[in-house]
Amino acid sequence: MRQWINLFENQRPHMIEVSDDQYSMEGYVTDTGSEQIDNWLSYRHHINDKNLVEMIRTRFKKIAFLNNINVEEDARGEGHGNYLMESFIEEATDHNAEAIILLADIAEDQQEGFDLVKWYEGWGFKIIHQSSGGPLMMMVF
Repeated sequence: MRQWINLFENQRPHMIEVSDDQYSMEGYVTDTGSEQIDNWLSYRHHINDKNLVEMIRTRFKKIAFLNNINVEEDARGEGHGNYLMESFIEEATDHNAEAIILLADIAEDQQEGFDLVKWYEGWGFKIIHQSSGGPLMMMVF
């Protein structure tokens, strides 16, 4: 009986949040057998690619979703984004995530000369799907 309870507990998402007046980050780690993958892709980002969902479920046991990183305009260029990404990666790996998925929101205003996709690629993310909301990117550990 106890083993079943532990399995159930492992399927709940582990929330990851950092917040300050100048920056914030939010996401979570979840078991790939949970509904979170379908919900995050289809309902949140309108990506209805069953092959993509199946690939994630087949390849990984736990995955992290980075919902957002936000740095206030007047605080950009001070390393806050790097701090947030490092924190998210560390927390995700501490909770056994094998990969991180995010949607690069290129529709949002960016600092002049800043390329969000290239910044994510610098961390090791690769584009795995193009959507109307921007490129879906993944980093595998």
